[in-house]
Amino acid sequence: MQLVIISPALLLVGLYYWLLPESARWLLTQGKKEAAQKELQRAARVNRREIPEILFGQLEMEPRLKRDNLLDLFKTSYLRKLTFIFGFTRSSCYGHSFGCVGEIFHLRCLQHILYFYNRELSNQFKALTLTQLLGQALTLTQLLGQALTLTQLLGQALTLTQLLGQALQFVSSQGHFSNSRRISVALDQRSSS
Repeated sequence: MQLVIISPALLLVGLYYWLLPESARWLLTQGKKEAAQKELQRAARVNRREIPEILFGQLEMEPRLKRDNLLDLFKTSYLRKLTFIFGFTRSSCYGHSFGCVGEIFHLRCLQHILYFYNRELSNQFKALTLTQLLGQALTLTQLLGQALTLTQLLGQALTLTQLLGQALQFVSSQGHFSNSRRISVALDQRSSS
């Protein structure tokens, strides 16, 4: 029965890949200037605007952007401080969700926090790698399919419109990299109740 309910949504996920274009910015960072120019022209055509050819000439003259990496977060003292503050804030927020308020060195809390960081960091590296290899459109399409499947697995009786709405909301709230946080929290809450 669940397969019958979710099959139209899975067909729409396949269409989502062809409807969602790669972003021109991402294409430029990957060195695909012709494809980026086509996407910009298509966006201008949809918005009934004209892009002067001078802008495309400037696009050709600009040097390729330097790729950022994880070590850039630790190059300056300001970024190191921000990285530490964000990490500490995340830990304290997830400590509340694990019921570890005031018990940070309790063995159960440490196990939850280490498990969370192990799962979260590995999934973020996987998402970054997939985005670099496959592009944003295909990665977001896979994430949409996972969200649809997760929604169905959680046993919620939803109509197709509600199912797609929740999946799209899930995808938009995740951005490009953090695709596991809400899944892990939802599954942890589901298993504890």
